[in-house]
Amino acid sequence: MDQANGQSAENSFAAPPRGKAELLDRIGRSRAALEGTIDSLSAAQLAAPGPGGGWSAKDHLAHLAAWERKALAELEGRPPHDVFGLDGASYEASDVDRLNEIVYRRNKERPAAEILADFRESHRQLLAALERATAADLFAAAGPGGSGANPLLESVIGNTYEHYPEHLATIRR
Repeated sequence: MDQANGQSAENSFAAPPRGKAELLDRIGRSRAALEGTIDSLSAAQLAAPGPGGGWSAKDHLAHLAAWERKALAELEGRPPHDVFGLDGASYEASDVDRLNEIVYRRNKERPAAEILADFRESHRQLLAALERATAADLFAAAGPGGSGANPLLESVIGNTYEHYPEHLATIRR
């Protein structure tokens, strides 16, 4: 475990994945670590406030589900602002903290079992969309002359295997 950021070595990847199979493998391994911890928690533990009165485990799961839905919307060519219940201009004017606060407020009173089901369903839908996506969709270089990273791939990575470990360490506490 990397104590600095709460990530295990298997979830810390220096280079982008080289193909869809590697992307799906990374997502699967990182998600398995998260699911293993979640499966060990009772409904009461999922709903209990976090350290210092912070987000509960279920709040973290609702957050992760929302950001996976954002990546799903982008994969499907839908506007990501819909995930947050905002119009395009409000979304563009919002920073990550505001979007996270919207997700938190929307979900804080929902039962843990409902959030857990939503968390798993959003992941199932994202994986199905990734299976349908072509390598060109995910790995074609963006920017002038085809240089630069693909923003779609960056969104998928940032909202899956790079995102889970950020919350796993706090959920474990």
